Amino acid sequence: MKPPVIPVRGDEKCGVLSKVLDKLEREEKKKLLARYKITPANRAIRFLKAIVPAVFFRLKISCDSAS
Repeated sequence: MKPPVIPVRGDEKCGVLSKVLDKLEREEKKKLLARYKITPANRAIRFLKAIVPAVFFRLKISCDSAS
């Protein structure tokens, strides 16, 4: 079992990830998602915010069908 990812202030990798996730919140990204017919954009951004860190840190994603 791998330990959870705990962000450390000052860690370069966490800083880059934070910048990427902040850019997802911008209005222009929501418009871009809408342009490609990915709606609702807010829900897509929530999914991306879960997927991007997993890919970034090479983690496995599991889906809980109860939620």
